[in-house]
Amino acid sequence: MLQRVQTVYMLASVVAILMMLLFPLATFQTPEATLKLTAVGLENLTDGTSVMGWSIFGIIVVMLLVPLIAIFLFKKRWVQFRFLLFAGVFLFLRLKVLSTLTY
Repeated sequence: MLQRVQTVYMLASVVAILMMLLFPLATFQTPEATLKLTAVGLENLTDGTSVMGWSIFGIIVVMLLVPLIAIFLFKKRWVQFRFLLFAGVFLFLRLKVLSTLTY
């Protein structure tokens, strides 16, 4: 399973994606409030209110599952490659659609 270098890269991506779930993605400061963007939503640090944004959480979970599934496809290198390629294109298009809808 750890015989190929791409498996190490996939494990590194899993660690990086897990960090996205654990730590804030961004912090915004305005004169009225300080906002923290996390994987589950946007939190107003000034008054403690929050808005849930489960689409970000869903995308991060899918991003986490893709390399984990691909790691266990190690016996079929071409299936692993096609799976990662398809998943990468799908996630890119999904993010593009979300960014188009929100702006």
